[in-house]
Amino acid sequence: MFGVTGLQYIEQLEAGDKFVGVFLTSGLDVSALRWLVDVWFPIHRMSGHRWHLVAPTFKPINDDARLASIDNYDEQLASELTRFYGLQGDDLPCIVLDSFSDEHRQLRVSLPESERERRDLIEAINDYLTEAIPDPFAAPTIGRRRLIEGLYNYLQRRALLRKFVSWLPNIGSFAARAASSAFRGS
Repeated sequence: MFGVTGLQYIEQLEAGDKFVGVFLTSGLDVSALRWLVDVWFPIHRMSGHRWHLVAPTFKPINDDARLASIDNYDEQLASELTRFYGLQGDDLPCIVLDSFSDEHRQLRVSLPESERERRDLIEAINDYLTEAIPDPFAAPTIGRRRLIEGLYNYLQRRALLRKFVSWLPNIGSFAARAASSAFRGS
C-alpha cells in the first residue's frame, strides 16, 4: 500500500505493470478511515509485489507506521479523485480499480460496512491476484484490463461479495483524463 500525495503519483503508476486500486472515502466516514489505518501494513504485506492499493495522503507513508493515520488522509485529493472517477458520496467508501485505459470502464469495489466482510473482500482480491500472478517479479502475462475483468468475474461467483462490485460509467481512466488540459486546469 502506498500513500499518494498528488495526481502525478497515480499517473506514475500507469508506467508500471502492477494492478492498482485507489482507496476513496469521505473524511466524514471515520469507520472506513479507522479501518484503513488499522489494516494499512497487513494489506501492504499481503499484497506484496502483486498489486498496489493507494490512498490519498498528505505525506507519503512508505514504511513509517506513524504516518498511517487518519490525520494524514488527504480529503481534498480524495474529493478530486472521487469527482474524477464520476463517483458520488453514496458510492463511498470504495476501491477503484483503474486499468489506465480510456477505452474501458473502471471497476468500483464498495467497501462493506462489517469488519468481517471487509477482510473477506480484501482476502478475495488477494487470493485472485495470487492465482493470476504466480510470480510477482516476472513480466505480467495478463494486462490490467484482463485482471480487472477476471477479478470482477471471480467476485461475482462469490455470492457474499457480489453486491460490492460494479462497473463505473465509461468516463475514461485516470491516465487518459489526467493528460487532458481540461483536467489539469480544474
